[in-house]
Amino acid sequence: MVELDTDCKAYGRSIELPAYYQSEERREHFMRPEQFTTDSESDSADKCWKHWWKTFTNFIKVLHSERPGLLINKHALLTNYLSHTVNESILDCVTYEEAIDVLDATCIKLKNEIFSRHLFATHRQEASKTLDHFLKSLRTLGKNCNFCPMTALEAQEQHIVDAFINNLHNAQVRQHLLENKTLTLRTAYEQAYMVEYAIQQSSSYLQPDTVGTALNEPVSTAPPLHDDSPMKFQEQ
Repeated sequence: MVELDTDCKAYGRSIELPAYYQSEERREHFMRPEQFTTDSESDSADKCWKHWWKTFTNFIKVLHSERPGLLINKHALLTNYLSHTVNESILDCVTYEEAIDVLDATCIKLKNEIFSRHLFATHRQEASKTLDHFLKSLRTLGKNCNFCPMTALEAQEQHIVDAFINNLHNAQVRQHLLENKTLTLRTAYEQAYMVEYAIQQSSSYLQPDTVGTALNEPVSTAPPLHDDSPMKFQEQ
Protein backbone atom coordinates (compact mmCIF):
# COMPACT_ATOMS: atom_id res chain seq x y z
CA MET A 1 0.00 0.00 0.00
CA VAL A 2 1.32 3.47 -0.90
CA GLU A 3 1.05 5.91 1.96
CA LEU A 4 0.02 9.43 1.03
CA ASP A 5 2.42 12.12 2.21
CA THR A 6 3.23 15.70 1.21
CA ASP A 7 6.62 14.62 -0.07
CA CYS A 8 6.39 10.97 -1.05
CA LYS A 9 7.70 8.99 -3.99
CA ALA A 10 5.66 6.30 -5.66
CA TYR A 11 6.59 4.22 -8.65
CA GLY A 12 9.80 6.18 -9.01
CA ARG A 13 8.25 9.64 -9.33
CA SER A 14 7.41 12.38 -6.87
CA ILE A 15 3.76 13.07 -6.09
CA GLU A 16 2.57 16.41 -4.76
CA LEU A 17 -0.71 16.00 -2.94
CA PRO A 18 -3.51 18.50 -3.45
CA ALA A 19 -3.96 21.15 -0.79
CA TYR A 20 -7.20 19.42 0.21
CA TYR A 21 -5.23 16.48 1.63
CA GLN A 22 -2.77 18.78 3.39
CA SER A 23 -5.37 20.83 5.27
CA GLU A 24 -5.87 20.60 9.01
CA GLU A 25 -9.50 19.61 8.53
CA ARG A 26 -8.53 16.67 6.31
CA ARG A 27 -5.95 15.36 8.80
CA GLU A 28 -8.49 15.62 11.59
CA HIS A 29 -11.00 13.76 9.44
CA PHE A 30 -8.57 10.86 8.97
CA MET A 31 -7.91 10.61 12.73
CA ARG A 32 -11.49 11.09 13.89
CA PRO A 33 -12.74 7.92 15.68
CA GLU A 34 -16.06 6.28 15.03
CA GLN A 35 -18.74 6.33 17.70
CA PHE A 36 -18.19 3.76 20.45
CA THR A 37 -21.25 1.52 20.58
CA THR A 38 -19.96 -1.80 21.96
CA ASP A 39 -22.05 -3.46 24.66
CA SER A 40 -20.03 -3.79 27.87
CA GLU A 41 -21.39 -7.31 28.35
CA SER A 42 -20.00 -8.61 25.05
CA ASP A 43 -16.97 -10.91 25.07
CA SER A 44 -14.93 -8.43 23.04
CA ALA A 45 -15.84 -5.34 25.07
CA ASP A 46 -12.38 -4.95 26.62
CA LYS A 47 -10.56 -5.24 23.29
CA CYS A 48 -12.99 -2.88 21.52
CA TRP A 49 -12.77 -0.30 24.30
CA LYS A 50 -8.95 -0.35 24.51
CA HIS A 51 -8.68 0.10 20.74
CA TRP A 52 -11.32 2.82 20.58
CA TRP A 53 -9.82 4.76 23.49
CA LYS A 54 -6.42 4.66 21.77
CA THR A 55 -7.91 6.13 18.58
CA PHE A 56 -9.73 8.76 20.63
CA THR A 57 -6.56 9.88 22.45
CA ASN A 58 -4.72 10.00 19.11
CA PHE A 59 -7.49 12.26 17.78
CA ILE A 60 -7.08 14.61 20.75
CA LYS A 61 -3.31 14.74 20.14
CA VAL A 62 -3.92 15.74 16.53
CA LEU A 63 -6.28 18.52 17.65
CA HIS A 64 -3.66 19.83 20.09
CA SER A 65 -0.86 19.72 17.53
CA GLU A 66 -2.84 21.26 14.68
CA ARG A 67 -4.57 23.90 16.82
CA PRO A 68 -2.19 24.83 19.68
CA GLY A 69 -4.43 27.57 21.04
CA LEU A 70 -7.60 25.50 21.00
CA LEU A 71 -9.14 24.72 24.38
CA ILE A 72 -10.61 21.22 24.15
CA ASN A 73 -13.36 20.09 26.49
CA LYS A 74 -12.39 16.41 26.50
CA HIS A 75 -15.38 15.41 28.62
CA ALA A 76 -17.85 16.96 26.17
CA LEU A 77 -15.93 15.55 23.19
CA LEU A 78 -16.01 12.09 24.75
CA THR A 79 -19.77 12.31 25.21
CA ASN A 80 -20.25 13.17 21.54
CA TYR A 81 -18.41 10.01 20.48
CA LEU A 82 -20.32 7.61 22.73
CA SER A 83 -23.62 6.00 21.82
CA HIS A 84 -26.62 6.88 23.99
CA THR A 85 -26.53 3.46 25.68
CA VAL A 86 -22.80 3.70 26.53
CA ASN A 87 -23.21 7.31 27.64
CA GLU A 88 -25.69 6.25 30.33
CA SER A 89 -22.85 4.80 32.38
CA ILE A 90 -21.07 8.18 32.70
CA LEU A 91 -24.06 10.50 33.19
CA ASP A 92 -23.05 11.16 36.80
CA CYS A 93 -19.38 11.78 35.98
CA VAL A 94 -18.20 15.37 36.34
CA THR A 95 -14.68 15.13 34.88
CA TYR A 96 -13.12 13.45 31.86
CA GLU A 97 -10.82 11.35 34.06
CA GLU A 98 -13.76 10.11 36.13
CA ALA A 99 -15.65 9.14 32.97
CA ILE A 100 -12.64 7.18 31.63
CA ASP A 101 -12.29 5.35 34.96
CA VAL A 102 -15.96 4.34 34.84
CA LEU A 103 -15.69 3.12 31.25
CA ASP A 104 -12.53 1.19 32.11
CA ALA A 105 -14.28 -0.53 35.00
CA THR A 106 -17.37 -1.22 32.88
CA CYS A 107 -15.67 -2.61 29.78
CA ILE A 108 -12.50 -4.20 31.17
CA LYS A 109 -13.46 -7.18 33.29
CA LEU A 110 -11.06 -8.57 35.87
CA LYS A 111 -9.52 -11.73 34.46
CA ASN A 112 -9.49 -14.98 36.40
CA GLU A 113 -5.73 -15.38 36.70
CA ILE A 114 -5.87 -18.96 37.99
CA PHE A 115 -8.19 -20.22 35.25
CA SER A 116 -6.18 -18.33 32.60
CA ARG A 117 -2.95 -20.01 33.74
CA HIS A 118 -4.73 -23.38 33.70
CA LEU A 119 -5.81 -22.82 30.08
CA PHE A 120 -2.30 -21.67 29.21
CA ALA A 121 -0.59 -24.69 30.83
CA THR A 122 -2.95 -27.26 29.34
CA HIS A 123 -3.25 -25.78 25.84
CA ARG A 124 -2.23 -28.27 23.16
CA GLN A 125 -1.56 -27.89 19.46
CA GLU A 126 -4.37 -29.24 17.31
CA ALA A 127 -3.42 -31.64 14.53
CA SER A 128 -4.84 -29.31 11.87
CA LYS A 129 -3.09 -26.17 13.17
CA THR A 130 0.36 -24.92 12.19
CA LEU A 131 3.17 -24.08 14.61
CA ASP A 132 2.61 -20.37 13.89
CA HIS A 133 -1.06 -20.66 14.84
CA PHE A 134 -0.18 -22.61 18.00
CA LEU A 135 2.42 -20.02 19.07
CA LYS A 136 -0.02 -17.17 18.41
CA SER A 137 -2.71 -18.85 20.51
CA LEU A 138 -0.22 -19.29 23.39
CA ARG A 139 0.70 -15.61 23.24
CA THR A 140 -2.98 -14.69 23.34
CA LEU A 141 -3.67 -16.95 26.33
CA GLY A 142 -0.56 -15.67 28.09
CA LYS A 143 -1.85 -12.08 28.08
CA ASN A 144 -4.51 -13.02 30.66
CA CYS A 145 -2.10 -14.80 33.00
CA ASN A 146 -0.76 -11.61 34.60
CA PHE A 147 2.86 -12.69 34.35
CA CYS A 148 5.04 -10.22 36.24
CA PRO A 149 8.58 -9.97 37.64
CA MET A 150 9.06 -12.11 40.75
CA THR A 151 11.72 -13.79 42.84
CA ALA A 152 12.84 -17.39 42.25
CA LEU A 153 10.86 -18.58 45.30
CA GLU A 154 7.70 -16.78 44.15
CA ALA A 155 8.06 -18.27 40.67
CA GLN A 156 8.60 -21.72 42.19
CA GLU A 157 5.44 -21.44 44.28
CA GLN A 158 3.41 -20.23 41.28
CA HIS A 159 4.57 -23.20 39.19
CA ILE A 160 3.75 -25.58 42.05
CA VAL A 161 0.25 -24.09 42.30
CA ASP A 162 -0.25 -24.62 38.57
CA ALA A 163 1.02 -28.21 38.71
CA PHE A 164 -1.05 -28.91 41.83
CA ILE A 165 -4.28 -27.77 40.15
CA ASN A 166 -3.60 -29.25 36.72
CA ASN A 167 -2.79 -32.73 38.07
CA LEU A 168 -5.48 -33.14 40.72
CA HIS A 169 -7.30 -36.46 40.42
CA ASN A 170 -10.64 -35.07 41.57
CA ALA A 171 -12.26 -32.82 38.94
CA GLN A 172 -14.61 -31.25 41.54
CA VAL A 173 -11.67 -30.05 43.61
CA ARG A 174 -9.98 -28.67 40.50
CA GLN A 175 -13.11 -26.82 39.45
CA HIS A 176 -13.43 -25.25 42.89
CA LEU A 177 -9.83 -24.00 42.80
CA LEU A 178 -10.21 -22.61 39.29
CA GLU A 179 -13.03 -20.36 40.51
CA ASN A 180 -10.47 -18.29 42.45
CA LYS A 181 -9.17 -15.20 40.69
CA THR A 182 -5.84 -15.44 42.55
CA LEU A 183 -4.46 -18.22 44.69
CA THR A 184 -1.43 -18.95 46.86
CA LEU A 185 -0.09 -22.44 47.42
CA ARG A 186 -1.22 -22.43 51.04
CA THR A 187 -4.76 -21.35 50.15
CA ALA A 188 -4.92 -23.83 47.25
CA TYR A 189 -3.96 -26.71 49.53
CA GLU A 190 -6.36 -25.71 52.31
CA GLN A 191 -9.30 -25.29 49.91
CA ALA A 192 -8.54 -28.57 48.14
CA TYR A 193 -8.30 -30.40 51.48
CA MET A 194 -11.64 -29.04 52.72
CA VAL A 195 -13.46 -29.74 49.44
CA GLU A 196 -12.10 -33.27 49.33
CA TYR A 197 -13.11 -33.80 52.96
CA ALA A 198 -16.64 -32.47 52.23
CA ILE A 199 -16.94 -34.88 49.29
CA GLN A 200 -15.91 -37.79 51.49
CA GLN A 201 -18.41 -36.78 54.15
CA SER A 202 -21.16 -36.39 51.56
CA SER A 203 -20.45 -39.88 50.24
CA SER A 204 -20.69 -41.35 53.72
CA TYR A 205 -24.28 -40.06 54.09
CA LEU A 206 -25.31 -42.29 51.23
CA GLN A 207 -24.43 -45.34 53.34
CA PRO A 208 -27.07 -45.89 56.12
CA ASP A 209 -24.72 -47.66 58.51
CA THR A 210 -22.26 -44.75 58.52
CA VAL A 211 -24.66 -41.85 59.07
CA GLY A 212 -24.29 -41.89 62.84
CA THR A 213 -20.53 -42.13 62.64
CA ALA A 214 -20.33 -39.21 60.20
CA LEU A 215 -22.47 -36.98 62.41
CA ASN A 216 -20.26 -37.61 65.44
CA GLU A 217 -16.99 -36.91 63.64
CA PRO A 218 -15.38 -33.53 64.37
CA VAL A 219 -14.97 -31.03 61.53
CA SER A 220 -11.57 -31.58 59.94
CA THR A 221 -9.14 -28.80 59.12
CA ALA A 222 -6.32 -28.91 56.63
CA PRO A 223 -2.91 -29.69 58.13
CA PRO A 224 -0.66 -26.62 57.97
CA LEU A 225 2.15 -26.24 55.46
CA HIS A 226 5.77 -25.95 56.47
CA ASP A 227 6.92 -22.35 56.07
CA ASP A 228 10.33 -23.40 54.74
CA SER A 229 9.11 -25.82 52.08
CA PRO A 230 5.87 -25.54 50.10
CA MET A 231 5.96 -29.21 49.19
CA LYS A 232 6.20 -30.74 52.66
CA PHE A 233 3.27 -30.97 55.03
CA GLN A 234 3.30 -31.37 58.77
CA GLU A 235 2.10 -34.75 59.95
CA GLN A 236 -1.38 -34.74 61.33
